[in-house]
Amino acid sequence: MSITRIWILTIALTKVFCLNAQLENPIFNGTFNSLNPNHKTLKLPFMSLNSSDKNWGVQVLHYFKNNEYMENHNPGATLFGTQIGMGLKYNFNKNGSHVYLGALGNIPFGGIDQSKIYPLIQLNHAFNSRHHLTLGSLHGNTRHQLYEPVYNYELNLTRPIEYGIQYLYTNTFFESDLWLDWRQMAITQSSQQEIISFGWSGKFQLNAQASKHKWSIPMSNLIYHQGGESLTIGKPVQNKWNGSAGLRYEYQNKLQFESVVFGSQDFSPRLLTSFKDGHAWYNQIKLNPQGKHQLALSHYYAEEFFAPLGTNLFLSEQIGNPYKFTNYRNFLMARYQWMGVLIPNTCIFDFRFEPIWHIEKKQFAFSAGFYVKYRIGAEIY
Repeated sequence: MSITRIWILTIALTKVFCLNAQLENPIFNGTFNSLNPNHKTLKLPFMSLNSSDKNWGVQVLHYFKNNEYMENHNPGATLFGTQIGMGLKYNFNKNGSHVYLGALGNIPFGGIDQSKIYPLIQLNHAFNSRHHLTLGSLHGNTRHQLYEPVYNYELNLTRPIEYGIQYLYTNTFFESDLWLDWRQMAITQSSQQEIISFGWSGKFQLNAQASKHKWSIPMSNLIYHQGGESLTIGKPVQNKWNGSAGLRYEYQNKLQFESVVFGSQDFSPRLLTSFKDGHAWYNQIKLNPQGKHQLALSHYYAEEFFAPLGTNLFLSEQIGNPYKFTNYRNFLMARYQWMGVLIPNTCIFDFRFEPIWHIEKKQFAFSAGFYVKYRIGAEIY
């Protein structure tokens, strides 16, 4: 069967079954437990929401991410560097209430002067096993389980820590993550605006987790605000919204079909970008979704879609540059991921290769990444 026919079959199947727009991210979300195929937790914090015999840890992540996109509004780039984190945690009870103190340093190679240290300061109060309230350093980025069109997983490498307040809830048929991320404070008598993102992601499980055929509905909303008063240089206020809703089918952790729709809306007092609103549609088939080797085949289509925190590849407009845009996005993507253990309970790796074919432009692009993570003691982020 030719490659073209395989892609056509992929699109047809995903449209019949009518979404995870990203690969699994245990390398970022809580590595070592997630490599256990029986591990079900979707949102993993710096260490664990449950009490642990180990309450300290040192952790290192080496990362290499190369994007060869070759587009005017979506230029390629390479992220290469190391993150080093360490921390201490004191558990109040077995439900997971704890105080966490530590620090994470991000060192991008070729730009050592851009290195930054992020404080890790977290109070997590567990009302019970289902309700958790977090203050300070959040269980953020890919732990929110947002899709890449609205939330770029490379933020794990460029802005690995979020700060604010978060409420997590889970039961047998519903998972919810509600958070406020204070990304930047406004400074009066300066040109620095405040930047805030407010989000919610959730999943409604339509049948029992033990079922061979599992159906669920993932949804999300994300609001982005940028503004401020008494600035030395007046800057316009920006208010933008992104949302998603989809349907997911999974068969015995061996096969997964997903389809999700996205929306974008600019509610700013004055339009500063190329588009007022937009939409997108993502369809995907994933083989072996819980395994160490994963393969995903997907189709993505968008019209005038934008997302301030999204991945440029999926957007009609380059983030921060309204003069570089394309009205439509229409491409096919294959994704291969290989996760493995180098040293049991100590060191793991994650390799990814993602070829892309732009249908209208008949242009090939690709992305590749390699990550190695190791620890002493407990996981800390």
